[in-house]
Parts: sequence; C-alpha cells; structure tokens
Amino acid sequence: MATSEDLRKASEFIFTGDNGDVSPEDTATFNILISQHREPLNVLALKLLTTFKRRCSWSIAVALIEIYKNLFKSNPLDVHSRIVLIYLIFRVAELDGTDVNGRNLMREGHLSLPFLFRIANGEEICHERTSTAAEKFLAKMILSAQVDALAANSADRIIQSVDARTHESISYDEVARFFALESARFTRSSEERQKEELLDTITTKLFNGKVLNMSENRTLVDAISKATSDSILTQKFRELPAKTISKLIEENVKIAAEVVYKLVERDPETVHYYMSIMMEMELSVHCIETVLKLYTGTLIIDRDPLRAFVSHCLQACDDVNITASKQSRQVRMVCLFVSCLLKKDILPAEQQMPELSNFVLNHSSHRDTTNLYQALAEARSRLGSSSK
Repeated sequence: MATSEDLRKASEFIFTGDNGDVSPEDTATFNILISQHREPLNVLALKLLTTFKRRCSWSIAVALIEIYKNLFKSNPLDVHSRIVLIYLIFRVAELDGTDVNGRNLMREGHLSLPFLFRIANGEEICHERTSTAAEKFLAKMILSAQVDALAANSADRIIQSVDARTHESISYDEVARFFALESARFTRSSEERQKEELLDTITTKLFNGKVLNMSENRTLVDAISKATSDSILTQKFRELPAKTISKLIEENVKIAAEVVYKLVERDPETVHYYMSIMMEMELSVHCIETVLKLYTGTLIIDRDPLRAFVSHCLQACDDVNITASKQSRQVRMVCLFVSCLLKKDILPAEQQMPELSNFVLNHSSHRDTTNLYQALAEARSRLGSSSK
C-alpha cells in the first residue's frame, strides 16, 4: 500500500528527460492547441493524440511541462492555457496505448503523476508563483478519478465555475488517501521492485553510452524478449534517433535485435524505417543478425524492405573500393544469409532470381556460393512445382 513517504517522493519528482525528438514545429502545434481555450478539453486531447501518435509520451510530456513552467514567466495571468496544459499532460500517457484514467495513471507511474500531485498540493512549479484555485481543482479531480466530470468543459468554463473556495471541496488529504487505497491494487513485490530498479540502471547505463558487462547484457536481452510490445521497458527505446539505433546494432546487437523486433511487433509499418536505417549502415554481421531476427520470427510484415536489403547486400559485395579479404568475408556472410532466407521460404525468390543468379556467377570462385546455388536450385524447383 502506498505510504505518505511514497506520496512525498512522488511530489518531489524532478522533471528531467530528453525531449530532443520534439521539434520547433511540434512546439508550434502545442501552442496552437493550448490557445484554444473555448474547445472542450477532451477534444483538444484527441487532437494531440492524433497528431503525435507513435511518439514517445515521456518526451511529449516533458515538453509540455516545460511550456507550463515557462508560462509562469512569460504570462502569469494566462491560467486558461495552464488548465489546457494540465489536462494534456495527464492524457499524453495514452500515446503509449494506455487507456488512461486516474487509476491507470497510478499503476503505470507516468510522469504526469508527480506533476499533478505538486499542482494539487499547491506546491511551486517554478519560483514565480504557485498553482491557482482552478488548477488545483482540476488536478485533484484527475487524481481522484473524477476527471470525466470536467473533460467536456473548456478551460474558459472551468475557470468561470471555480472560485477560490471550490477547489477546497476536495482536500489534498482526501486525494492522498484515495491514491493510497487505489495504489494498493497495484502493489509490487520487493523482488519486482528490485528487478525494475536493476533494469532502469542498466538501460540508463546503455543510453549513456557505457559498455554493459555480460551479465547486464543477458539481463536486458531476457527482459526485452519477455516484455510486451507496449511495456514501459520497450517504450524507452521508441523514437531513438537513427544514429543511436545504428550504434546500438553495432555495439549491442542482441539487445538491438530484440528491441527492433518488439517495436515492429507493436507497429508493423515501422519495418520500413528500421530496415532503411540498416541499409544506410556498412554491411555487417550485426545488421544481418537484426534482419534475421525480424524476418524469421512470427511477425507478419512487408517483405519489400527485405528484398531491398538483400539487393543492398549483393551490391556491397561488388564494391570496387573494398579489399579482397573484406570482399571474401562479405560474400561468405551474404551467401549464408540469403541461403537461410531461401531455405525458409522467407525471401520471395521469384522476384530476385536473376539478381541472385548473377551474384553466384560473378563470385563462383568463392566456395560459399555453392550452398547459395543449391538453395537457388531448390527454390526454383519449388516455384516450378507450385506453378503446375
């Protein structure tokens, strides 16, 4: 059961995080939404969720909290905009696919929770001033799972209906007691807490560019493989810049392969994005391992990116600027990779048969092309049988 100490820690949460994936255009969109004081709050939330679907909810939340804090400095009288922001920050967790309400927010432990507690308790968000009556009232309604009563109202209507006494109809202590009782439904064992803390430590170390030891690698790979595609752990890897993904593939391929698989499982359309990243990289066994993980699993995904990647591999072997020894290694690697795809009927061979046949002829001096030739012959045979 949540204790007063848990509540204190939640209220003392420091708002930090990387919102580097939030562009100036995104900020302009935020400002347009925030300025629509007469629109119902749930309508504005729907616009936000539709605009930023598949984006990292934590990054969006951090950006909105920063705008909220800046409003005190730039326009301390603009309570209407801050009302809109409070509601959007609450709803932004739905970008992770969570059906958000007061109770789910407690269970998920989203960034919104400590932010809302500070508002409800009237604590300073910045040094200039504290929350107003209307802001406290909205935060308390959200935290006590009564938000639906206000969601259809605009910021204008909420401010008109809330006076200096209204927000005291729900005391902060009542909110805290409600939170403590509801949180008891989502209690975790000390073992689960320790495991979560360990995973947080490992992922932080990984994101900071530090080398993981063998035990940490195994722990993280195992956790990602067992996690659901919309879990908090998986979501930490969403919206990583392409350069970071490339580095992850080259330096931590076991982790990268599991991460890419989970993210494509959540949204199969993203296979085009991740395959394009690998085609921009220098051909390596790590790229091939990541692709094999994607296409030899149970996912039903578009195979056009796979065909494009195979063509990329074949062309890389014909690069006149590489040394003979490097070319030999690449040919061997590509022969094993494509043979595996053909034998498992993963590669649509009929569309690439001429290209693959030419590759075998051009590199016939390499013994590994024998296995590829046999795999091609078997694929031709299967195609012939199926066409009769």
